[in-house]
Amino acid sequence: IISNKDEELIDIKYKVIDLYENYYLVVNKNNKMAVYSRDYEQIVDFKLNYDSLLDFDLRSNFNSARLFRAGGRLFVVNNYMEDENKTEYEKHNVYVISNGKVSETINELGFNINNLIYLYDKDYNVKVYDTDFNLLFTVKLDEVKKINKISLVSNNIININYVLNNEEEANKYYDKLGNEVTFNEGELVYRNDEYVAYIKDNKTLNVLDNEGNLLDSISGSKITVKGNFAIVDNGIYEIVKKEN
Repeated sequence: IISNKDEELIDIKYKVIDLYENYYLVVNKNNKMAVYSRDYEQIVDFKLNYDSLLDFDLRSNFNSARLFRAGGRLFVVNNYMEDENKTEYEKHNVYVISNGKVSETINELGFNINNLIYLYDKDYNVKVYDTDFNLLFTVKLDEVKKINKISLVSNNIININYVLNNEEEANKYYDKLGNEVTFNEGELVYRNDEYVAYIKDNKTLNVLDNEGNLLDSISGSKITVKGNFAIVDNGIYEIVKKEN
């Protein structure tokens, strides 16, 4: 990376550079990884335990590294989408970066950040964190072929959606203390900071607040939701904040 005045902004020793929001993620031929700010200041550098049998490519979703940001931390994930690329498990790490250094290295099989931070190992021990990287709970799943996603369905309820070894889809629900709970409101179809909407059996639309309290419900022979609008039989309804 050079300026329009031919000034070298990041050392040419790196062979791959990619931009993630306000950070550059770079790597050289010896798998030496570094993170730079958008102002080209080096934040941290470290040795990446990358599977050398594979070509390193930051731009690919497979066999690659990715950078995430949450809670004032950076997360460099080695071999992103690990349960897809089947590389050596020992090469799968999350490097947690805070205060200019790698504060923790975690061996894992899968990792993601959405409205939660979660990771799981090869035995499907799942760890769920809030976005400040505080551990909420750990749970072990059995007979798992693949985890699809882990997400909040309300402020207090977390859904783990996964595929069993027999190819059947399964869902488990937990509170933030890791207690398994029953949740029968249906399939999540809409969510914002104030309420969530679910369709149950394709015939009932339930709207809950983010604490899990039922606000409203409507039924019909067929329901389709597009954004915050619901088509129920021949009527169109807007999901809006309920006035006191």
